[in-house]
Amino acid sequence: MLKNTQKPRPGGPTRAGGPTSERMSEGCTFREYLNENSHGPPGRHPEGCPKGCLSDYDSKDEKETPPIIVKKKAPKDSWTNRTTKLIEKYCNIHQQICKFSQRGQLCKLTRQQQYAQNKNKKIYSPTKLSLLCRSCKQMKVYSFFYLNPLNKSGRTSICKPCKKNYDKTRNNTWEVLIRTCYRSSLRAHGNKLEKNPITLEQCKKLLEMQLYKCAHCLCDLSCKQGTAGNYSYTRASLDRIDTTITGYGNGNAQWLCVSCNKGKCTMPDQIHKEKFSNLRDRINYLEELLKEHNIST
Repeated sequence: MLKNTQKPRPGGPTRAGGPTSERMSEGCTFREYLNENSHGPPGRHPEGCPKGCLSDYDSKDEKETPPIIVKKKAPKDSWTNRTTKLIEKYCNIHQQICKFSQRGQLCKLTRQQQYAQNKNKKIYSPTKLSLLCRSCKQMKVYSFFYLNPLNKSGRTSICKPCKKNYDKTRNNTWEVLIRTCYRSSLRAHGNKLEKNPITLEQCKKLLEMQLYKCAHCLCDLSCKQGTAGNYSYTRASLDRIDTTITGYGNGNAQWLCVSCNKGKCTMPDQIHKEKFSNLRDRINYLEELLKEHNIST
């Protein structure tokens, strides 16, 4: 067996009580010691360190914990009703000038007082007797009526089937559709600053100028809202003519049916309009040929 005749380097971590153990007694890391003394075997724990110093490869200083990024929730945009304008006129209840809505018969202060009184109204427990529906005029079991603690019976005066039919058809009016399209156009397509907006009156006038017809296919527009899965393709929708311009103002708006609005998103507006004009020309040409040859369809 050959003996290891290599002599240890001076100042190296050979025995306890040497210069290495004196330096380790102060609580240093092994990496700091190697930086000061450019010798010593890396990857070994020195002897005599009271704080449990680590080697050069296992140092905790190199493993820095990544910073924790906390995403704060963005504040919700406060919605304000831009369609109803307040008008100042004389109030017979308060005997002074108050603020009214355009179609409101009561002033704003009176409606606030009535709302506070309704909160303190007596709450009635729901009955388990048969009730008469105010809409269909039929006697039905109490389970066919929704709960309403403000009524004396504790339930609504309209049955559930009549209420569902009412909710489906109450928004199928031109006034509601124009107002919803106007509100959605204010901040549509990332326009949070509401640049180049269109007014509610301009939306109404534009629909009247188009004679309630689609600007591309010239079909009769409808105001039937429908649902997300079952909707009418002839429903009116407000569209931008030039999609590169933000906002619907300054003549950049038109009324289209849902079918044209969806099909137009893959091509410019003028090309989509020319396709329908060419199709109408072909239909008119075929109709003239049928009339000339006295062919009935």
